[in-house]
Amino acid sequence: MQKEIRTVCYDDDLHLEAYHFEGIVQPFPNHFHDYYVIGFIEAGTRCLSCKNKEYMVGPGNILLFNPNDNHSCVQCDWKPLDYRGLNYLRSLHQMIMEGGEAFEKEEMLLLLLSFLIEQYGQPFENCIPECSGLSKSTLLRSFTISKGVTPYRYLQTIRICKAKELLAKGVSPIDAAMQTGFSDQSHFSNFFHMFIGLSPGAYRRIFKEGDKDHG
Repeated sequence: MQKEIRTVCYDDDLHLEAYHFEGIVQPFPNHFHDYYVIGFIEAGTRCLSCKNKEYMVGPGNILLFNPNDNHSCVQCDWKPLDYRGLNYLRSLHQMIMEGGEAFEKEEMLLLLLSFLIEQYGQPFENCIPECSGLSKSTLLRSFTISKGVTPYRYLQTIRICKAKELLAKGVSPIDAAMQTGFSDQSHFSNFFHMFIGLSPGAYRRIFKEGDKDHG
C-alpha cells in the first residue's frame, strides 16, 4: 500500500496555504471554505460533487472553488490521489513550498487570481439566500438547497474555519476545540482531519515553523 504524504506550507509573504497530498485515499465530506481554493490533480481519479452537481476529475484537471461552494469527493478508482492545492502554475506552487522571492510570487499570484476571478468568480450577494417567514422544516429544505449543505454541516464548517484561525495564531488544539464549541479534543480532531486532511496539531505547526524561519 502506498504511503500517504501530506505536506503543507504557509507562505508569510502571500498569506496563503499550499497543500501537497500524495497517496491519499481519504474521502472528504460535503463542506465549503470562506476563501478561494485552487487545486491540481496529478494522479488518481475522484468522484467530485460541487454545488449538487456530479463530476469525474482526474490527472491534469484543475479545480477552482469559489467561497462557499459546497463540495465533496471520494476515490473512484484504485489509484491513490496526488493533489496540489494552489496549483495552477506549478512554478508558483514550487516557489511557495521552497520559499521564493516575495515580489515574484506576488506578481504571479495576482496575475493568476485576476484571470480566474474574471473568468469564474461570482458576486458574493448572489450567494445570499432569501429565507424569511419560513417554518422550521421549510427553512431546513430551503437552506440545504441554497447552500448545498444542511444547517448542521454548515455549522460544523464554520467551526472548523474558526478553529483554523485560532490554530494559526498559536492556540493549542484543546483550547481551539473548546472555543469553537466541540465537546472534547477527540471529537474536534476527528472532524478537523475529516474536513482538512490534517490533524489540528499538524496544521498549527506549519505556522510555528514559519515563525522560526522569520525569527
